[in-house]
Amino acid sequence: QVPKSIKFIDCTVDSIIEGLLYLEIKHEQLRHSKYNPLANSGLTIDTLLKSSPTIGKQLEKMPNWPLESYARPYYRQMSIFEHLDKRVPLPSIDYDRLPGNYKLWFYADSIYSIEWARTFELFLKLDEWDQKELIKNSAWRIKNLTSSYYSYSNNSDTTLFPDGRMPYQVMSRERMINVIGTLKRLKLDKTEYVLVKSLALFNPAWENLSDYARKVIEKYREEYANALFKYCMVKRGQVDGPSAFSSLLAILDTLVCQAQKVKEMITLLSVFKLRTSIPLIDEISE
Repeated sequence: QVPKSIKFIDCTVDSIIEGLLYLEIKHEQLRHSKYNPLANSGLTIDTLLKSSPTIGKQLEKMPNWPLESYARPYYRQMSIFEHLDKRVPLPSIDYDRLPGNYKLWFYADSIYSIEWARTFELFLKLDEWDQKELIKNSAWRIKNLTSSYYSYSNNSDTTLFPDGRMPYQVMSRERMINVIGTLKRLKLDKTEYVLVKSLALFNPAWENLSDYARKVIEKYREEYANALFKYCMVKRGQVDGPSAFSSLLAILDTLVCQAQKVKEMITLLSVFKLRTSIPLIDEISE
């Protein structure tokens, strides 16, 4: 059941919040489901957008979770940062050796984020070009915020995945590409999270969008930002509400900076020929 907002605000804002909370339930179900796209599937943004949506389908829950939290995958002996520092190519993955309930989260969460984004009415109003550009600009940010909130809500100071695993990375660097600490400091609740997440998707300033897309996105963004402001005022009060609203919006800037760091890292891995090309990851890292 969709949680109710703490107080009635107004019909429009309550409707926005109810809708976003419902979509978040579906996104969470997708992350916990048996739907497990692998990085060798050859999927692209085009093939995803032309396929029937996965959110809304009846999906079975992935069995035999949690997995062993700190076990390294057989193919990973160093962190990605170490591979880059030492110019050591990333090892190839033998997909036949992966257990059926083992997800490659860097890839699976890319797919899930796109599936979440394409459920929005606004997304469906855009043409194929603008849909693709919206995904290219927002996918890493949505992935980051989704995994960060899941980790934060499960009292983890580092990235925690639904299967119980954590990334095998140098922890001080791993914090450079998540916002868990920020969410913890702001004591973010789920309603604030889903509103910020919608703003991370719909940004009229994204590169290469058409004038029509910018105009439509700006209208929706104002509605979501207004809903967030009103909710902050109700939840946090007249004194703390405005500053809380500003702090929540600042998360969006952090997501942009962190996404850029990830894209730069992937670019360097490619330049030094340390990684195998994965079409979807290449597209969202342009």
